[in-house]
Amino acid sequence: MSDVETKILKQVEFYFSNSNLPRDNFLKAKYNENNGWVDLSIISSFKRMQSITTDLPTIVAALKKSTQLKLNEDDTKITRTEPLPESVNTNAQTVYVKGLPTDSTVDSVSELFNSHGSVQAVRLRRNDDKSFKGSAFVEFSSEDEAKKVCSAAIRAVGAESDLTISLRQDYFKSKKGNDQDDKKNDKNNKRRRNDRNDKKDNHGGKRRNTGRKDKKDEESAKSDDTEKTETESKSDAKVEAESKSDVKAETESKSDVKADAESKSDVKTDAESKRE
Repeated sequence: MSDVETKILKQVEFYFSNSNLPRDNFLKAKYNENNGWVDLSIISSFKRMQSITTDLPTIVAALKKSTQLKLNEDDTKITRTEPLPESVNTNAQTVYVKGLPTDSTVDSVSELFNSHGSVQAVRLRRNDDKSFKGSAFVEFSSEDEAKKVCSAAIRAVGAESDLTISLRQDYFKSKKGNDQDDKKNDKNNKRRRNDRNDKKDNHGGKRRNTGRKDKKDEESAKSDDTEKTETESKSDAKVEAESKSDVKAETESKSDVKADAESKSDVKTDAESKRE
């Protein structure tokens, strides 16, 4: 088998494997449309297949040598030799790898681990901008292989230290615990901030209450001054009224004296009249 045929076989067998087919929504939909049969023209159109070869007869020749796949009678469709299981869980046979070079590819990571087990799939982890994180999930053919890899000292080419390797399920447990710790710390920090804000509000409330009390005392003092002024004003008005009353009384008294004098004059005149 030529190198090209080996690459074709490995790639197409991966497409239909338990590791990929349940996760590949597009291919799985095509697989379910026709009882598991998929047009070979669709497989040959995939980007990675085209990077290997675009020659359909070469692809057919390679796939006829597979023990996991089979072609229909006219070599236009392909399917699995065994039906796809209803449920597939590969977590126990998958490891998390950290510390890979930034220029790593699926092929380079596969080559790195092939000497430690039968690599079924490599999934490079990427950031939101599609840049490589330097970590990957590598799936092996069995749980035993995965466990052995975790205890192995493996170093990538050009790296200064060994790779960090753990079972995928252990990685997620650890990550979940760290996330919970982060949430707990965020909650504690939020509570401390709220406590500080409450203290500030309490101090501010005291200052506002003191200001309101001072303002109230000032208004009360103004009210007392106003009442005092009004009382004094009323008192002055009363004194003035009494003074006017005294003047009036004096005037009336003088008027009475005058009237009395005039009365006496009239008596005198009357006497003189009688003498005449």
